[in-house]
Amino acid sequence: MSFLIVGHTHEDIDAKFSEVSRLLNTKDAEYFDDFLNVLKNAERITQLFDVKSWIEGDLNKADHITQPLHFKFVSVDGGVKVFYKGVQSQPWSALNGNFLNKAPSGKPEILKPNFSKIEIDKNVKQIKALKLIFKKQDSTQKWLDFYESLNSNMDSLDSGSTGISFNTATKTTYKAVLSTRTRNGS
Repeated sequence: MSFLIVGHTHEDIDAKFSEVSRLLNTKDAEYFDDFLNVLKNAERITQLFDVKSWIEGDLNKADHITQPLHFKFVSVDGGVKVFYKGVQSQPWSALNGNFLNKAPSGKPEILKPNFSKIEIDKNVKQIKALKLIFKKQDSTQKWLDFYESLNSNMDSLDSGSTGISFNTATKTTYKAVLSTRTRNGS
């Protein structure tokens, strides 16, 4: 685990985002699959681990860390030994004290998706209003189908089994927009 030096907080991912931005200036990516095709060696991630919940019971509080910048955690006899160093070229030193009470047991669970902040009705209206900016005729339909699939699964999603919830107004508005689309053939 490393902390970046104040004023030098650009990370490797910033360079990758810059590359993606340059690619999107020359190629269109109107839907998820288009975006994956623009990126080299990209793949869709369908699951994430809930490391925060897995580790938080074994984690000691650590506030206001400004130095050292790099930490290494090593499992030793059922416990965790922490090493640190200031800059990359320095040797590792053992830390007196610890970030962890003990090594977390088991494995982290798969993180359950939470789409509760997606404003389906607002997004569908925007897609319909902006459909003329899509260069590919099927892009609008792909986005509407995406939201329709969310809508068709809302009842199972609302059950709480996935942590996803949608309010009744969102469901009603979305269904109305879809039925208008069907009537108008758009």
